[in-house]
Amino acid sequence: MGRSAAVAGLAKVGRWDLLAGAGLLALKGAVVHPAFSFEDTGRIFACHVERAHVRYVTAWWWFTVSSDSHRYAPFHAHADDTQASVRSRVVAYYDTLLSRRSEPRQPWRRSDRPDES
Repeated sequence: MGRSAAVAGLAKVGRWDLLAGAGLLALKGAVVHPAFSFEDTGRIFACHVERAHVRYVTAWWWFTVSSDSHRYAPFHAHADDTQASVRSRVVAYYDTLLSRRSEPRQPWRRSDRPDES
């Protein structure tokens, strides 16, 4: 199906348009796969776009990782998103998160204050 034929089969879903039968989303003319999975360094990432339940709030990219029980929504979905751009942003975000988790905990108290005991 060509892009013009796909755009002709749009059904409105808030700011996002659902392409009838294609499982694709369109935002301002750009077509994005709403859900996809990929493997990176032995981890399987599953990504999808989820609209906020509040009106006038943009959609977010959510992802899960096979080695983690949490799900993350680190950034908004944009019209120029592609699987490659989302993949690189997700992997960079998750690698940074793992790096920060592996660092020793920093004390939350300010050490420059005099002790009042």
